[in-house]
Amino acid sequence: MARLEIGDQKVLEVLNDIKSSQSQINWGVFGYVPRTSSLQVVSSGEGGWNEMIEEMSDGKVLFGYASFKVSEVFKYVFLVWCSEGVSAMAKGTFQRHTGDFENFLKSNGFGYHVQINARNENDLEEKDVVEKLNRARGANFVQAKTSVQMKQAPQRALRDDRASFWGKQSEVDKNVANQMSAHNKAKEESLLRTREAEAQRISNQANRLNQEVNAKRESEVANRRAEQETRTNVEKAKWESQSKNLQNQVENKYNSAARAEYGTAMKSSAPAPAHNTYQAPQYDDYNTQSTTSTKTAVNIPSGAAGNLRNKFEQLAQAPAQPAVPSKPVAPAAKKAAPPPPAARVPEPVYTPEPEPEPEQYYDDSHHQDYQQEQQHEQHEQQYEQQQQDDYYQEEQHQQYEDQGYDTGNGNQYPLAKAVYDYAGEEGDLSFNEGDIISVIDTSDPGGWWQGELNGAVGVFPSNFVEMIQ
Repeated sequence: MARLEIGDQKVLEVLNDIKSSQSQINWGVFGYVPRTSSLQVVSSGEGGWNEMIEEMSDGKVLFGYASFKVSEVFKYVFLVWCSEGVSAMAKGTFQRHTGDFENFLKSNGFGYHVQINARNENDLEEKDVVEKLNRARGANFVQAKTSVQMKQAPQRALRDDRASFWGKQSEVDKNVANQMSAHNKAKEESLLRTREAEAQRISNQANRLNQEVNAKRESEVANRRAEQETRTNVEKAKWESQSKNLQNQVENKYNSAARAEYGTAMKSSAPAPAHNTYQAPQYDDYNTQSTTSTKTAVNIPSGAAGNLRNKFEQLAQAPAQPAVPSKPVAPAAKKAAPPPPAARVPEPVYTPEPEPEPEQYYDDSHHQDYQQEQQHEQHEQQYEQQQQDDYYQEEQHQQYEDQGYDTGNGNQYPLAKAVYDYAGEEGDLSFNEGDIISVIDTSDPGGWWQGELNGAVGVFPSNFVEMIQ
């Protein structure tokens, strides 16, 4: 299929005349050179649209280009005519050649506002073309008119229409600006109210959360205090019960051992001569003395009897093991040390009651028996004291094991580091700042702990150390 050939200079000349404001030509019709695909000028004129459509005839394919004057400017119309009597071959090339001519017009600066595709005279009515031209983009500012309308009401000058348009447009813009200003002001006020409401809501929420957190914290503190008080009371009751049980065990075991040892010692002593009969008292219980005894009156030297009786009285009136004195405030250390805790409550120490003084009868002639009896009494007192000390240490050792402390060779006690110097009294554990102490017992509610350092065991104030293990 051949392309449309546009090589005739007359085509460009006619198109330039139509576009020029100096020329009176306002339309042109273009057709094929017979039996070719070349385009040529068919006719042109100054009579406008109606004059141009008179050149349209059946059986031909024609192209038209016309101008309409609108006030002081021109609008252009591109006409494509393909009548109903055109052959099928011509119709086949029509669409392609139409596109070629459109590209030619645009590439050479001959733009148009409306394209009219016509097949008969009904498609060429001037009023239809003007209506399409007015609806076209960029043509609404000033309306085009038909030739009849032009005769009835000539168009005003473009500057008059421009002034009228911009005057009206200024009023419209002013009204729109006022509306936008009012809208923006209302929007800002609404936004401000919304922000204030949101800030108030957040503030109320924060206050509520703070109150809930404070109430929860106070409840937790109260619960912890109650738990601490409960644990303190339980530990105190446990300690008191253990101390009481230990005291009872020591007392019962010591009483049994003392009775057994005393009876054995008395039985193994040498028998008195026939003229000096002595029978040790018999006891149904430790605190109940039998009143049945067999005695033979003898003369006892006043000095020897008095000394023996004084010996028993001293044993009966012997004071109990002295209680641990209250702890004084520790001396000032290298750096300001806190005062030690309250004085440690001393461990209960059982002091056995003295054995009842047996009635003894000596013969003045057997002073040697008196001396032997006195030595026996001294050995018995030493043995009883040793038994009491050993048993107390055994019970204390067992108590430590019951409380969960390791008493083996390995040191598994918790460790504490001394943060101040402490020079204790007798029974206390003295240490220097930086010493590592094995903590044996922390059950004393008064704050006095028992520990071991370099083989020495004693008590010390807990606020002079800090736990490291």
